[in-house]
Amino acid sequence: MDPVRRPGPPTRSDERHARTGAQPFVVACACTLAALAARSAAQDQPTPEAFKGLADIVVPTERGADRRLDLTLAAALRLARANNTSIQIAELRPLQVLEQLRQAQAFFEPEAFTDLGYRRSKSVSQGAFSPPTERETFDARLGWRQRAITGGLFEMALAPVKFVQKQNAFFGRNDVSLWTSDLTFTYSQPLLRGGWTQVTLTEVRSAELSHAASAGAFERSVQDTLLAVVRAYWELSYARENFRAVFAARELALEQLRITEERIRVRQLAERDRVTDEAEVAQRAEQLIAAENEVYARADALRRLLLQDSEGELWTTDLVPSTAIEGPLFSADLDWRVPSREALRRRPDLKQLQADVSLAEVRQEAAKNELLPQLDFVGSYAATGADNNFNSALGNIFDFEAYDWSVRLQLTLPIGNSGARALLAQRRLETEQALRTMYAKEMDVVQEVRDAVRALRTTAERVRASQESVRLAETELDTAQKRFRAGELTPFDVRLRNQSLLDARTRLLRNLVDHRIAQAQLLYTQGLLGVPEGEDLTEK
Repeated sequence: MDPVRRPGPPTRSDERHARTGAQPFVVACACTLAALAARSAAQDQPTPEAFKGLADIVVPTERGADRRLDLTLAAALRLARANNTSIQIAELRPLQVLEQLRQAQAFFEPEAFTDLGYRRSKSVSQGAFSPPTERETFDARLGWRQRAITGGLFEMALAPVKFVQKQNAFFGRNDVSLWTSDLTFTYSQPLLRGGWTQVTLTEVRSAELSHAASAGAFERSVQDTLLAVVRAYWELSYARENFRAVFAARELALEQLRITEERIRVRQLAERDRVTDEAEVAQRAEQLIAAENEVYARADALRRLLLQDSEGELWTTDLVPSTAIEGPLFSADLDWRVPSREALRRRPDLKQLQADVSLAEVRQEAAKNELLPQLDFVGSYAATGADNNFNSALGNIFDFEAYDWSVRLQLTLPIGNSGARALLAQRRLETEQALRTMYAKEMDVVQEVRDAVRALRTTAERVRASQESVRLAETELDTAQKRFRAGELTPFDVRLRNQSLLDARTRLLRNLVDHRIAQAQLLYTQGLLGVPEGEDLTEK
């Protein structure tokens, strides 16, 4: 769709008015980059007007869009944090690891157990002193066991048994019915291998460290997405402003063609001089089509990061960035050591690697324990009661007249133990690998911070240089137009100045966008890129 330019073709009075009356752009990204703004130098002033008269050019809306959403950068970051599908997928991993932690902690939860049994036997007569016998046994076992964090296992069990025997003895009938009950307390404790909290809590500590690592990975994923949003936001802003610059260049080409035709009409130029101007108009129209398509493509990229909608509203929303590209240039005098220290302290990926190192160390200590011999202490106490009545048999237990207690030491010496030695060697290598990985990442972080500080400084310098280039290109074009009307220059000279102005404006746009991205990149390298608060969306 062709855009509509509100004012008519530029005149000299319009140009003078544009140079003096155009509105300056607002300060960009004030909410998101507050931390960086505090470090900006006091001598940095807001940038001057960069694109005179271009704000009146209407950027076209893609066909099918029925809704407009004016977005600040802060609002875009909040939308992405709430709706981005990559973040929603990534946030499930810490929840999964949290369940693994609960599973590891459940190892120490108490448990109740029970079993029931029935047994029947019958023997044949083997003489007068061994008559035929029928026996029935009903037994049950009800108990409770608890694992201790020291590696021990405590168990308490109540075992009632009913014994029935029917026998035809030589001297008459001999039937027996008896209830017995046993109350048993047992405790076993590993003294060397597998004992004490350093070993028994390995799985719990591993799960806790895995959860910390997954939380760091998730936070890094969030910041990756937010940085992608910042890039997509400014790239869309660049595409829209570039469209205006190309549109202005086409308008200038059309104006140049009108002047050429007027001079041909009064016989100041030959008829063939029209062809070159018409070719330039066609070239500018082609560039405008490409610039318009770039606006649509960049808007789609931002939509995908911000919104989710299975009904199709996602693709019918026209996103309009409302945070201007131009703004104050942040200080280039920042000492890289300051953000480096902040990055080493706050970077979520470093926290993830630190958790990995701690996890490797915990597993290494557990592997050392496997080299020890197995020495277990087992102690037990049992009280017994017996009677023809169940209640009496159960009550006799607590008289403690019939009891049985014991203590035992069980020793197992591994021969060779090559498996445990190999495991320990493996764990040591894993720990060393984790330490080296973390050290390498710390070096990478410092380099990233230095690169970000350097990019912030160089992009600020490039913006200042390209601002001067735009100013000089505008002056040259204005001078060339005046000299062309006076007959001192050819149309070709004006076309060259027009192209130079378009190139200068494009470079300035690119440098402004790169500077805004460099600001976010510096926050990102420190682990500080987040979602600002307190600003609402504006919908139209």
